[in-house]
Amino acid sequence: MAVILDLLDTSIKLLYEDKAIHSNGFVFNTENEFIFGETAEKNYRTQPREVNNKFWWQLATESLQLSFGPARHTADLVHQHLLSLSQDASESNQIALAVSGSMSKEQLSLLLGIIEQCPFTTLGIIHRSALLAANVSTHTSILHLELQLHQAMIVELERRDDSFSVTGSSVIPGMGWLQLKERYASVIAANFINQTRFDPRKQAHTDQLLYDQMPRIIDELFEHDEASCEIQGHVARLCSADVQHITDELVVRVRGIHQDLDQRPVLLETPTSTLPGINKIPKIISSDTLRPSLIDSIKLDPNSLRLIKAVPTSPAPMKRTSKPIDEKITKKNRPTHWMDKNFTAYPLGDGIISDNIRLICIEEDWFAAPADQLTCNSNPVSKQALVPGDRLQFNDEAVLLIHLRSDG
Repeated sequence: MAVILDLLDTSIKLLYEDKAIHSNGFVFNTENEFIFGETAEKNYRTQPREVNNKFWWQLATESLQLSFGPARHTADLVHQHLLSLSQDASESNQIALAVSGSMSKEQLSLLLGIIEQCPFTTLGIIHRSALLAANVSTHTSILHLELQLHQAMIVELERRDDSFSVTGSSVIPGMGWLQLKERYASVIAANFINQTRFDPRKQAHTDQLLYDQMPRIIDELFEHDEASCEIQGHVARLCSADVQHITDELVVRVRGIHQDLDQRPVLLETPTSTLPGINKIPKIISSDTLRPSLIDSIKLDPNSLRLIKAVPTSPAPMKRTSKPIDEKITKKNRPTHWMDKNFTAYPLGDGIISDNIRLICIEEDWFAAPADQLTCNSNPVSKQALVPGDRLQFNDEAVLLIHLRSDG
C-alpha cells in the first residue's frame, strides 16, 4: 500500500492506512540546528528572525535574502523538513505526492530532485484537490477552497463519470491561514484593551501566548457564539459577531472569482471548515482525509512522473487471492481441431498436422514446433500457447486452429 505525502504547508502529512505524521511548514533555527513543526511555530512571535514559514511557498534555489543557519536557499529547508519526516516514517518509503495546484512546474521538478536525496521513492504526483474530492459523495461539479499559510486557492473540479477532474484554479493572495490568524489576533487584542486595559501584543512573549490560542478560539467561535482568552491573569471575551467580517472578506474574495458560489457545493477542510461564519456558504462539503487506498485506483508511472489531475471516486476493488470452494472455475478454451482450406476439421491427435506443421502439447497447452518459414497469424512462431483462431502457415500450406465443443 502506498503512502501519501500531503504537501499542504499548513500541515505537511505522511498518511498511512492506520496512522498519520503531521508537521506544519515552520522551521526554527537554534544554534544552526533546524527544528520543524509545532515547536518552531511556538517561537514565531518571540524569535521571528530565527523562524521561517515561507520555504514551501517560495521553494527555489535562489540564495536567501537573510542568512538562516546553514541553509543556502529554501530548497535546503524543504530537504531538511522531508528528512525530519522520514525519521518518524515507517519502513514503507514508496510515496505518492499530493500537491497543491499553486506549485509551478519548476517547483515540482525541483521537489522531485530533492526527494531523490531523501529515503523516499516517488510513485506519482497527484493534484491534492482531486484526491480530496474523491472522498465526497456528491455527483456534481464542485469548488475546493484550499487555505495555505500565505494564500488561499479556489479550485474547480468537474465530476466526469466516476472521477473528479481539476479544470481550473485561482490564487487569492493575502488570505492565507497566517493572515487570517493575524486578523483574529488584532480583534482579540482590541477586546483585551477595551475590557482590561491590557495589551497582549505589546510584548513578544504575551503576543506568542495570544497567537498559540488562536486555533482553539477560532474553533470555539465556530461552535458557539462566545469565547474567552486568558493571558497572565487578564481575560478578554468576544463573540462570533466580532470576527464575522474576517470570514466575510474571504467569501467575498471567492465570490469575486465565482459569482455562482451559492449554487455550487464548496469543499472545505480544516481549518477552513471551522472559520466562524463560514457556514453562510449555502452548500458546504467537509473532508479532511486523503485516503491511501485511492492510490491503487490511479495509474501511476514512476518512470514518467507527471501531475495527475483526475482521480476516481472509489478505490480499486481488492484483488481476490483465493476462490471459494463452491465457485465454478471456467476451463481454458484450447484448440481441439485443425481445419484445412476446404473447411474440413481434423482432431489434433498427436499434433502432427503435416511434415511442416507440427504441434507439441505441454500441460494441456499446444505450442507450434519451430520451423523455418512457419508463421502464426503472419508472425514468426512464438513461445506462447496457441488458441482457437490462430492460423498456422508454411509457404502455401495453411491451417486454422479451432475448438469443437462436446455436448457429452
